[in-house]
Amino acid sequence: FNRKTLEKEKNIVLMSPEKQAKYDSLKTLDSGLNEVLGRIASKNNNSIGISMGYIRHMPQKQKATQLARIRQNIMICRKTKTHLYLAENEQNTKLILIALGASTQQIKETTSQSF
Repeated sequence: FNRKTLEKEKNIVLMSPEKQAKYDSLKTLDSGLNEVLGRIASKNNNSIGISMGYIRHMPQKQKATQLARIRQNIMICRKTKTHLYLAENEQNTKLILIALGASTQQIKETTSQSF
């Protein structure tokens, strides 16, 4: 579903693909995003959205898994030069993203909106 959406639409934001991820093994995480989807999003000028609000109310183990998935998505976006979109406009969110591996260049290029 995500691939079809990213291929057909232009200038959209795919919000939190890590929420839809289901299958994890010991050595790999399913973050809902891969390099192919990242390249398609970059080519069509789409963005990958990150929302941290839902993570605050999770148990510790689920929180760690979700943060690992977000980190993996940030690295994929960094590698494929896909833009990030922040759902929150807090300074703390930007600091957390830097701690998760986002570059300062990615943070400067993010588009922020409050919902």
